[in-house]
Amino acid sequence: MTLLPLLDLYGVKELAEQDELADVTRNLTRLDWVPLYEPELPEGHHSCISFAAEASRLKN
Repeated sequence: MTLLPLLDLYGVKELAEQDELADVTRNLTRLDWVPLYEPELPEGHHSCISFAAEASRLKN
């Protein structure tokens, strides 16, 4: 799994926040979570999330 090293690299140290972000990645193909986090996402990230979700959907 590459998520935990990335979270460490970006300074995400709190276990609760790591768990929350891990849940987000597990549910990446479901875009119903995006509105919950959209206000906190930097500009342009919504497109990246959409592309990743579509790629995952096509892969499966």
